[in-house]
Amino acid sequence: IYESLVKMDQFAFTFSMQARLAADLVSDPDYVGNDEQIANMKMGLGLRKPSENFWQPVGEATGNMDPEDKVNLLAHIVPRFGSGNPEQEVALETFVTGLKPAIAV
Repeated sequence: IYESLVKMDQFAFTFSMQARLAADLVSDPDYVGNDEQIANMKMGLGLRKPSENFWQPVGEATGNMDPEDKVNLLAHIVPRFGSGNPEQEVALETFVTGLKPAIAV
């Protein structure tokens, strides 16, 4: 986690936010640090080109969110990737579909 976070701009993504994200991720029992989770964490942080079907719409919908809320959201989303559970994949797709209307409220 920290290997990826060290590349972040310390002014835009403070050390306390980085520490919070890392602590939240490792305390989630679904977070195992597999390649898919790390890749999605990097996309969510803007360190990699976002996937068109997930991170791009999430980024567009959450552009005006408070940075701390974005960290919280990221910490809850990333562990859901790479589970190999088809239900989890459906849940991620449903999340993207429902996010824009939810934020509009």
